[in-house]
Amino acid sequence: MKNTKNILLVSAPRSGSTYVSERLQEWNSIDINLFEDFSIACNHFSTSYTQKAKLYDAFCKKWSSKSCIAKINLPNDWTNNLGNTWLMESLQHSDVYYLTRNRTEHILDIIASKYELNIADDWEEKPVDIYIKSKEEIVRVNNTLKYVHTLFNQMKDFNRGIDITLEDIKQKDTGGHGIPKRTYNFINQVDQYDHMDARQTVDHIINNFNL
Repeated sequence: MKNTKNILLVSAPRSGSTYVSERLQEWNSIDINLFEDFSIACNHFSTSYTQKAKLYDAFCKKWSSKSCIAKINLPNDWTNNLGNTWLMESLQHSDVYYLTRNRTEHILDIIASKYELNIADDWEEKPVDIYIKSKEEIVRVNNTLKYVHTLFNQMKDFNRGIDITLEDIKQKDTGGHGIPKRTYNFINQVDQYDHMDARQTVDHIINNFNL
C-alpha cells in the first residue's frame, strides 16, 4: 500500500540509516529518497548563508513535490537554525521513524569511523584493524548517544512516531540487502581490560558505571 505521508527517519550517525531509509522507501512505495539532503543544506557545507539557503529551498521543493523520505541526523539537525521551523512543522505531518541499533556495536562503529580517512583505498576489500584505546572515548561516545535519545524524546512531543532498530529491519529484509560494505577487526587496548575483547570491554564500561 502506498504511504500517504512523507517519511522522516531520525537517527544518530552510523545507525545504518542509509540502508534503513532504502528499505522504508521500498516497502512504502516512496518516490524520492532525499537521504541527507536536509543535513547538507543546513549543517554540513562550509558555504555562505545564501548558498545554504539555496540548498535548503531546493530540498523543500523536492519534499513538497512528491512522496519523499529524508534522514534527520541527530544531534546536528534538531539544533540548527535554518531548518528548525521546517523540521518542527514536518514532524507533525509526516510518518516518523526513530532508529537505534545495538549500543555496543554502535559505539564501536562510531569509533571506527574516525579512522576511515587514514585507511588505504582498498580497505573495503578486507577487515581493517581498529584499536579501541581508552575508556574515556567509549564513555564520550556513549554519552553522545544518550543525548541523542534525549533529543528523540523532545521530537516525540511533536510526533510519537515508531521506534525501530537496525537489527529488526535486517531481520525483516528478505531481499538480500544489508551486507556490510566495511568490516572491522576490533582490537582492545583499554588499560585494565586486557582480559576482555573489545565488545566485552564496551559492554562492561557502559553497563557498570554511572555514565
